[in-house]
Amino acid sequence: MASRLALVLMSAHCAHGFLDGLFDLFFPPPPPPTPQDPLCVDLKRAVHHSRVFCDVEAYAQTTFRDQFGDKTKGFAFGHSMCDKLTHQLRLVVRPRSTRDVSAVLKRLHERWGDVPVSMRSGGHSYTCNAIKRNSVHFDLRALDKIELVPNTIDASFVAGEGKLLTTGAGNMFKNLLRKVDARKYSFVHGECHGVGVGGFLLHGGYHAAGLSDRYGYGNSTIRALEVVVADGSVVRFEEPRERSYELSGLTTYNRFPLRVWKNGESVAAAEYVDLWDSLRVAGSSFGIVTEFTVQVYEEPEPTMFFMKMDLDFEQAIKLMVDSGYDDAIVINFYETGIPLVGVVFQVAWVDGFLSAEEQRAEVFKWLTRYFVRTYGESWRNWRKTLHGEWLLGIQDLVLGFGLLGKGEGGHDLAMDLGAFYKEDWITSSMTVDLDDPNVYEVMRWHQRALGQPQAHVLRAGAAVLAAVQRD
Repeated sequence: MASRLALVLMSAHCAHGFLDGLFDLFFPPPPPPTPQDPLCVDLKRAVHHSRVFCDVEAYAQTTFRDQFGDKTKGFAFGHSMCDKLTHQLRLVVRPRSTRDVSAVLKRLHERWGDVPVSMRSGGHSYTCNAIKRNSVHFDLRALDKIELVPNTIDASFVAGEGKLLTTGAGNMFKNLLRKVDARKYSFVHGECHGVGVGGFLLHGGYHAAGLSDRYGYGNSTIRALEVVVADGSVVRFEEPRERSYELSGLTTYNRFPLRVWKNGESVAAAEYVDLWDSLRVAGSSFGIVTEFTVQVYEEPEPTMFFMKMDLDFEQAIKLMVDSGYDDAIVINFYETGIPLVGVVFQVAWVDGFLSAEEQRAEVFKWLTRYFVRTYGESWRNWRKTLHGEWLLGIQDLVLGFGLLGKGEGGHDLAMDLGAFYKEDWITSSMTVDLDDPNVYEVMRWHQRALGQPQAHVLRAGAAVLAAVQRD
């Protein structure tokens, strides 16, 4: 009896083991948890309302929604090649406040001094400078404050300069232009509306479609900024100024001593003047700027047109160079990219504050005078024979139906025709020294190289630039 009982128990035990095996086969247990990076765990303890992502690959697959309801997935860099390099990052911090940027940098300074740091604003860079191997990466896009505020920095100001624009460093200019009506106000921003606020303002900020011709570089319009330096301290700058004179569209200002606060307390400005100057030309090297306040001008933006003209490449270069000596007009050379169109120019009339239609008329008058003076009377009818107007008609038709953006005819076309841009463009425009003929050799090479694979173009471009610099 005992032996039979033992046999039954053994059989039941075997059956139970067999069933366990089947269960594990079809319902395997979860893998043991992967040990988290101790740095990431520590930084999670440091932040208050922000997120720290230990798994970079998971972050790349995460969908985020901005204040306007637009969705983006992962890093969403302007150049897809940069997205392919993000695996090099150690972890990602997505701060929602200056306070948390400060907390993370302070913790790194105190406990993890050998860990590199990288940061990005809009992510427009085609050179992937925001990615640094094994770094703590600050994705600033959640710093998206946008406020049009009264000018309380200056003791007095001229009419039209009574408003300022405060923006978080993570915004793209397309977000700012959704809240600031460009038909009423102007401020210096990127030509492409996908340009990030931080990179643009901290490295000069040139708008080649008329705004910089009126108001200067973007960095010269910064009135205040907030930056977190390496030890986690928060430094705020304000620069009062007063317009001194305006002559032929050139405005100058008397700039008064800086006002500086460190961690909320007023400090002697003399110790921070170098930091202020450095931030506005190479800012990403000296700290993480979290907020800007820039000058707004209560004047409508100049209208930017895309225009097609049947010029050969040398004529196109000559037009761009010659127009550079006339302050009334801005003409930049664009290369192929819009369907069925060859050479395209980006044109803006910056003399006075005219309607879009009036600006267009002045552009055509200027071009007619230029072509007749340069090539003879036979060019007087260039509008008909060279088809310079048909693209403008398409623009107005597209806008009239409310497609690809909103606005009056010919307005904000960098955004409205954005769907036609090619992803493999190396550059959309370039700024050159008008008196340096060597620079135009780069453009001539660029035109010849358009038919080559992109990698070959980039390598050849580096060689040409090096040759120009040697000369």
